[in-house]
Amino acid sequence: MTAYRAKLSLRRGAVDEAEEDARAARELLAGHGIRLGIPIASAFLIEALIERGELDEAEQSLRGSGLGGEIQPGLTTNFLLEARGLLRVASGQTRQGVEDLVEFGRRDELWGGGNPLASRWRSHAALALYALGDVERAYSMASDDLERARHWGAASGIGIARRAIALVEGGTRSVDRLREAVEVLEGSPARLEQARALTDLGAALRRSNRRAEARRALQDGLDVAVRCGARALAELAGTELRVAGGRSSDPEGTGVEQLTASERRVAELAAEGHSNPEIAQALFVTRKTVETHLGHVYRKLDISGRGKLARVLADQTPTVKS
Repeated sequence: MTAYRAKLSLRRGAVDEAEEDARAARELLAGHGIRLGIPIASAFLIEALIERGELDEAEQSLRGSGLGGEIQPGLTTNFLLEARGLLRVASGQTRQGVEDLVEFGRRDELWGGGNPLASRWRSHAALALYALGDVERAYSMASDDLERARHWGAASGIGIARRAIALVEGGTRSVDRLREAVEVLEGSPARLEQARALTDLGAALRRSNRRAEARRALQDGLDVAVRCGARALAELAGTELRVAGGRSSDPEGTGVEQLTASERRVAELAAEGHSNPEIAQALFVTRKTVETHLGHVYRKLDISGRGKLARVLADQTPTVKS
């Protein structure tokens, strides 16, 4: 249940919550010797780490699943193959990533899947193929994804496919198509996908020398990406915004502003003197999750340990990301 909650969090763009749930699910499964669910939890953890821009840790999580090399077909392993494909694309192993995504799609249909709301592999593969220069195949795959998404009728699937087609087509029509994707995604709960479309729209407007419009779209994309906890996208949007003549702050914020809601809760309990086991029990998470959060807290606040937590938290009035 916790692993699938991570999947739902990813779909609506709550990256930090997805990472926390996926990590907790994998630790609980491993701790009780339940190997069957580990590939699923690992898949969603890898996806969350990709969105956070932590590709090295995502690679370690893939190896930690015990299935990083040969991923056999199966309901409990197919999502891990998709995650490996996404990781390979993000890491620059684009051709191998496309092979993984296409094989995932083949297996998914064999197992009775194929719902574009369950996976967006076609749009992901289409953009990877475009990067490889295979424009014809990329456009065909993106168009197929849009047709399937329209059949299901959900705004998120339609918006994601529209964005893929816009990026593959390029040219003067891409701005209008990306604007359509943004409008469709605004009516869905898929906030992260909306941020992607806004960022791509802003970049397309900038290339068309419509810089004022570009800055508005890019600022919106940056704001949504930060709220989602999607560091990689936030960094891209911030870079595009600066190129377009705007000003962007560090997507991570400063001081306590950098902390996610989960990290802030752990930090506050630690500052009050609670031990890691006590914090884990209070928040219904594993000790390892508490340790991970505290590691993030110390790094973001630039402190060496919990001895300085109380003072730092008291000295600052943060705006915590949800």
